[in-house]
Amino acid sequence: MDKFVCIPTNQGTGTTETCLCSLCYENLENIGYARNLAVKTNDIDPYGDFVDCTGNDALNCCVCGKNADGIYIFHTDPGHGWLEVTRAECTRLGILDKISHYSYQRGDKVYLEEDCDAALWANAKKAAGEEFTFDEQHLDETPIRDYQSFGLDI
Repeated sequence: MDKFVCIPTNQGTGTTETCLCSLCYENLENIGYARNLAVKTNDIDPYGDFVDCTGNDALNCCVCGKNADGIYIFHTDPGHGWLEVTRAECTRLGILDKISHYSYQRGDKVYLEEDCDAALWANAKKAAGEEFTFDEQHLDETPIRDYQSFGLDI
């Protein structure tokens, strides 16, 4: 299990908004990204200390998107599949400008289509020496198809 840290809410609970896995926490830009996300909330002090939140299965890293078990979610419906990652991780891996319009986006999440874009991401992770695993989640009618097609204009 990967170690996770976050800036807790004023009530002391961990949040995905500021959660970072141990790999992402090593980078000062990622720490700044999490603090900027905290600024946008009403109940997280952006200057607060990061605390250990390892073991909270409800949290995902706000930069790379992996969960506490280091697993990425691969969404499928009867016709296709998409890998859920964050825009920040795509930027960090240097692939953001290579993602096709066949992928989707919603907020800071990018849903990489399985044929090309997910492979692009996987190759970039391997080139960076980063391991990953997937957990498939199947829905007969996924909402992903209703999300905005990927583009840099959001």
